[in-house]
Amino acid sequence: MHNIRRGGDMDLREKSRSQRGSLEKLVAKIPGFGGYFERDTRREADALQRRYIADTLDDVRAKIQRRMASLKDLSAIGEWGKVDQTLIRVAQTIRFAEYGYAGFFDTMKVKDDTLDRIYDIDADILDQVLRLKEEDLEAMEPTALLETIRGMEEQFRTRKSIMEEVR
Repeated sequence: MHNIRRGGDMDLREKSRSQRGSLEKLVAKIPGFGGYFERDTRREADALQRRYIADTLDDVRAKIQRRMASLKDLSAIGEWGKVDQTLIRVAQTIRFAEYGYAGFFDTMKVKDDTLDRIYDIDADILDQVLRLKEEDLEAMEPTALLETIRGMEEQFRTRKSIMEEVR
């Protein structure tokens, strides 16, 4: 589920399309309705992807909290606390971003290259989040982790600004 546009993997849009019911498939063949279903599929995939990224960031946060609880050097808690608070903010920003950004997913408005830019950003953010989830936090410095998380936050801001340009 985590790959959006990598190699031969099925992306979320294709997966969502393949799971349509018979009625949806029939109605999608009617001129004018196909765009409606395509738009809904994109919105659904966007919401699923953002929720998955935010949930995975929550998993990373749980690891950080366990790390903080095991610290013997109390002076390091402040640095790890900044990481924890930043993760909360980034996960919430991604999770509760405006659902589908209203008209963004209208197929009449959005060009494929714009969608590709959005999906590439999403894929990059997800790859980073999954790497963090697997990372050995014992070996990481909190400042390096904070820099990575803030970089993802900046990518999400870029994603949002691309979407707002289309409105």
